[in-house]
Amino acid sequence: MKNKKVKNKKELHIQDIPNKYIPRKTRCKEFLIELVRIMSNLRDTNEKVQYSAQICSFNIKCISYKSGFVPSPPEVFRQITEFVYHYENYCFRAYVFREKLLKFINAIFELNFDDHDVKIKFIKNSPTVIQAKLLPVLEKFDKKRI
Repeated sequence: MKNKKVKNKKELHIQDIPNKYIPRKTRCKEFLIELVRIMSNLRDTNEKVQYSAQICSFNIKCISYKSGFVPSPPEVFRQITEFVYHYENYCFRAYVFREKLLKFINAIFELNFDDHDVKIKFIKNSPTVIQAKLLPVLEKFDKKRI
């Protein structure tokens, strides 16, 4: 993919990358398939986190404001436990997504880092990644910002 220019600067979703841009003899296609699957799982898990957070928020407001509806304490604790479970699940999946994304970037740009060297600090410093303007995307995964 080095030195190839895309004529149309239209945004492209990762799952719509044409095969002609995927280098052969790499694991790029494999990483791409995994990324699409993980993104779908992340969306589903995010919905569960949001839903359980809303239920917890409702229960806490009902307890705090004594609005007439008083949820049972075991039910409140069950809902909080469910929220924590979904949130931890989401965080785990986000980390897996980041790692696969880094491996995909390494493969598609043919950066030639060994698997054990595919780390965010190395990928972010790659001139190819900087030129491709991927730093804003990768900085979303910065530990300080997560």
